[in-house]
Amino acid sequence: MFILSANDCCSSVEGLVVLTALLSDCPAVLELSIRLQSPVQVSIVFSGGREKAANEKSKILCLSCCDLLPAHLEKVWRSLGASSDLTLLDLSSNCLGKKGLKKLLEVLPRLGSIQEVNASNNGIGREGVALLAGALCSHNNLTQIHISGGDREQVILKFCHDKRKDKQRLKMFRINNSSILPSNVTTLCRQLASCRSHLELDLSHSSLTDKAIANLLKCLPKMTSLQRLNVSHSIMSTSGAVMLVRCLNVCQRVTSVELRPQSESFICFGIVKAEEVSCRLTHCRLKGDELERLLKILQQGPHLSNLNLSSNQLGDEGVKRFLDSLQTLKITSYVNLSGNGLTQEGVLDVVSALCNCNHVSGGEVCLGAEQKCLIWFTPCEGCVKTLSVRESRLEHDHLIRLAEIVSICPSLIKLEFKNNMLDSDWIADFVKLLNSSQRGVSVSIEEYWIRSEDAVSLLCRCLELGSNIHTIGVNNTTLHLSLMKSTELSEDSADLNPSMATKKISLVDCAMEGHHLASMESVITKCSSLTELDLSHNSLGAEGAEFLCSVLPSLPNLTSLSIDSKEPCVTVVEKLSEALLQAKAIQCLNLSGHVISDSAAHVMTRVLPTLRSLNLSHCEWSAAGGLQLLGALGESVRLEGLCLDSVQLSEESRVCLAHALRNIKSIRSLKLNKTATATGPSKENEVLQLLAATEGLTLMKEIELNGWRMADRGIEQLSRFLPAWTELRKISLSKNLISDQSGDQLLEALNRCCHLEELHLSSNSLGDLTAARMALVLPSLTHITVLDIAENKIGEEGSVNLAKAVTCLKNLTKLQLTSVGTSELCEVAASLAHCPLIQDVGLGWNNCGDKVAEELARVMPLCQKLTRIDLESNTVSVVGAEALVRALQLCPALQLIRLWRNKVPISVAKRLSQRDRRLNFSST
Repeated sequence: MFILSANDCCSSVEGLVVLTALLSDCPAVLELSIRLQSPVQVSIVFSGGREKAANEKSKILCLSCCDLLPAHLEKVWRSLGASSDLTLLDLSSNCLGKKGLKKLLEVLPRLGSIQEVNASNNGIGREGVALLAGALCSHNNLTQIHISGGDREQVILKFCHDKRKDKQRLKMFRINNSSILPSNVTTLCRQLASCRSHLELDLSHSSLTDKAIANLLKCLPKMTSLQRLNVSHSIMSTSGAVMLVRCLNVCQRVTSVELRPQSESFICFGIVKAEEVSCRLTHCRLKGDELERLLKILQQGPHLSNLNLSSNQLGDEGVKRFLDSLQTLKITSYVNLSGNGLTQEGVLDVVSALCNCNHVSGGEVCLGAEQKCLIWFTPCEGCVKTLSVRESRLEHDHLIRLAEIVSICPSLIKLEFKNNMLDSDWIADFVKLLNSSQRGVSVSIEEYWIRSEDAVSLLCRCLELGSNIHTIGVNNTTLHLSLMKSTELSEDSADLNPSMATKKISLVDCAMEGHHLASMESVITKCSSLTELDLSHNSLGAEGAEFLCSVLPSLPNLTSLSIDSKEPCVTVVEKLSEALLQAKAIQCLNLSGHVISDSAAHVMTRVLPTLRSLNLSHCEWSAAGGLQLLGALGESVRLEGLCLDSVQLSEESRVCLAHALRNIKSIRSLKLNKTATATGPSKENEVLQLLAATEGLTLMKEIELNGWRMADRGIEQLSRFLPAWTELRKISLSKNLISDQSGDQLLEALNRCCHLEELHLSSNSLGDLTAARMALVLPSLTHITVLDIAENKIGEEGSVNLAKAVTCLKNLTKLQLTSVGTSELCEVAASLAHCPLIQDVGLGWNNCGDKVAEELARVMPLCQKLTRIDLESNTVSVVGAEALVRALQLCPALQLIRLWRNKVPISVAKRLSQRDRRLNFSST
């Protein structure tokens, strides 16, 4: 290829016409560029001898700044000839006007290879815009027209020569940075209404007056091929934005409305399914008349899936006015009122609306940095309702008024308060008020100070105040309690003792120590109906054991005792074992993490045969003590649940356990994680012998054998048992050296377990063969809620089959695919659109890029219960992260997207996190 500069050989339009003929007469000429305005420039590009033939190369004609008039164009066309191979034509900065544009459009059918025409800065005027709109509709290969105003008018035409049918081709008409008059809107839309192909109309960065918007609304019903209307940065006022919401009423093809004055704004069109239309109107100043106009439009409009009115400066008054109209609105999923400057008074208004509106199922309010206010709906009247209030600095008066509202709303059954700066006295008064209403409700209250001695004190105070407390407990820093309806109280429990009705008390992982329990003794001994006591993950020590020994005789109905320990302790079981002998009603016992001495083991051998459930995970004992305990298990013929996770077993102990399992036909839940590990041929045989002992456990509902390393022989043996376990709900076989072939065999065996809900197969060697079997088997296991195949070796083909399987899992709530073996997970991400109950998705450590992130962004709004996505250690860039943060605006329930260790620069990550705090780029 070489370039010839011929600036001196052309100084007029006549010379230009002569040179133009070179493109058709001389095959070696690839590009001709002429400029007649000063400085004059003429260049000709020729192909080289070794290059492809000229007819295989793109040809370019640039006649910019040549003072061309409409009449000159006819000469240029004749000079070009009838068989031009032009791919790019530049006629910018001439004097063509509307007439010249018309001549250009007439010649387009002759330019069979054309890809782009530049007609910028030719003074085409408003009538020229209408001509271009008509051309877009009438010329099959013309697919995009870009017009931009400003200092230099830009007019670009783009072409596509594929063979798709008209309706399969998307065409775009874009007019930006222009002041569009109302009459121009009407003319433009009338022209585009005749377009048979799918159409996108882009009027962004232009000025649309209210009158122009009104004209646009009149035309929309006739634009039946319109797929998307872009009015970003074109809506100048709140009144214009509210007016544009009327598109919901005037055009039945609207699927979503997203409007924000002087920012991104879109309206999408298509085939509308019932109650799937969404509307988002944000960052306006919705006050007085504008709010009334909007409410009237919404009341007259179609059913909406969701309505987002966040950041509209509504304040308490505006929010209350909106809430008063809830009964008249047709919304099926949620309303987002976040960022509207609510105060505590507004919170009470939300609670009142929750109680008064039949179709409202829940409310979430946060007055902290998040400024969140969500109202959830259900199509069913008389539904149960939930309320969550976080970081709202509630005062005593607010809490009392809230209790009064809740007391007269029998359908509000779950209340959640988190970090509201409530003190102990206020909580006690709140519980007292709820108790006096004698209605059923579940309450959780999280405050940083509910720990240790304060946790015990608060629990005791609530018990003393509440005669209808059914269950009460503290877990970490959260108080949980449930109240029974007065009609559920038995005559015996409605006596003078206020705590007689309580069935369960728990203090779990709350830094409680044994000496703190002394203050509980006088209260707990009144709870004669108590059936469950859980003091797990604390430091009981000798004083805690003595407390239990003193209160157990006063609890004749106690059937479940859990004292799971964080650290090994020998004194607790030593002191407690004799008291357990006297507690005849206990059927469920959890001693996880304790040290069991030989003497305690001897006593416990008389306790075990009476139990239905036993948890001795992480316990320590001597070889002799272990044999005593495991021997006693053989006599526990009523045992339904057994957990021995991470217990060190000798060869003799394993034989003893295998013997016990053969005797206990009633087992329904068996957890032996890391109890047996095949580390050599002899150990492998021991594992297989222990596994063989489970064959007769046909009532099995839950089995966990993680870390056994049982390999193919073990899986083959287990696969023979599975068809008989028809009641199986959960199976966990992580870290078992399961090969792809064995995985295939295992899945085939699970086909009979039609009630299966959880399948855990992480950290094995499963591959495409197993994935193919999943595509065949999992569709029949319709109850699956959890699927975990993380850390395996699934390939690209396997991911396709996995996607087919996931598509059929309508009850799936958790999908764990961390380090699954392939980065090609787009189809898996797409399959989540068919999982309406999905809550948690793990895709970390897969080297996934932007395509997966963008596919997730597409399906996220369809998964309304989704709360967490993990994309740690992938290759998501700014493009994927931007897509996710945009999608988050349509996903109010989603709490976290983790993007640690991806390819997003720190500065961009900070900016995106500021846009939405739910996007998390760092563990710090």
